[in-house]
Amino acid sequence: MRLFKTVLDFYIRSSLHVAICFVALLYVFHCYGFVKLSNEFALLGFCFIITGYNFIKYATLVYENKSFKYKKSIFLIFIICALIGAYLLLFETLQAYVVLLISGLLSLFYVLPFYHKKSLRWMSIIKVATVVVVWWLVIMVLPVYSVYSEIMNLNAMGQINWTAYLIKSIELFLFVFSLLIPFEIRDLKYDAPSLKTIPQLIGIRKTKYLGIVLLLVAFLLHHFYFVHYNFPYYFIPLLIYVITAIAIWFSDKFKADYYVSFFVEAIPVLWLALYWVV
Repeated sequence: MRLFKTVLDFYIRSSLHVAICFVALLYVFHCYGFVKLSNEFALLGFCFIITGYNFIKYATLVYENKSFKYKKSIFLIFIICALIGAYLLLFETLQAYVVLLISGLLSLFYVLPFYHKKSLRWMSIIKVATVVVVWWLVIMVLPVYSVYSEIMNLNAMGQINWTAYLIKSIELFLFVFSLLIPFEIRDLKYDAPSLKTIPQLIGIRKTKYLGIVLLLVAFLLHHFYFVHYNFPYYFIPLLIYVITAIAIWFSDKFKADYYVSFFVEAIPVLWLALYWVV
């Protein structure tokens, strides 16, 4: 049992879990045929998340020469993913570089102070919005320009159905924002009052309501445009949104960090698994 807990702890702390969940969400939102993703693109996204998240979590600690658990192993994973990502980037388009540069700068300013000695991490709602924008850029915008993906013929003009793509983009934005709500509630016990996070500003109950309303809007968007899709591709998102709403509602009931860090974060993996099974 102790070995299992150690492996699970390392799996989460090294950002392997969040990277796998990101790749799952990437495939979920492109299963509607907008863009055909290659394994190289999924690997690029995986490496981007590993390097980005580990930089955010550990850059300050490394700079201050502080120790943390699994330091050498996490650093090794960071270097390997950075090298693989750099190699894949050698073949990317200029437009893809621009998208990744914007995403990288947002991740950098999430950690480094740049405005009144504050980083984006310490700017209330902007903190959550920054994470959502980075995920949206890499999942929905980058594939359109990447050499590792292929735009599918979805209408008579042989181009992307941009209306459907925009709706799916908004749906992703709302879903990821709502998925971050349990993290905001969990971190309430750690956050300084000056941070003014969403739960600090409006309270835990109203924060839960906010997350559930965002999920409702996301599903309504999905319903009105994708109601004619095959049954699994219509019904499964509804099931996932219900599960996410329940996870949000009970996010202050479970005290263990694993509830949010592992179970809530794994919802995109469940979503993709359901598509595969059905």
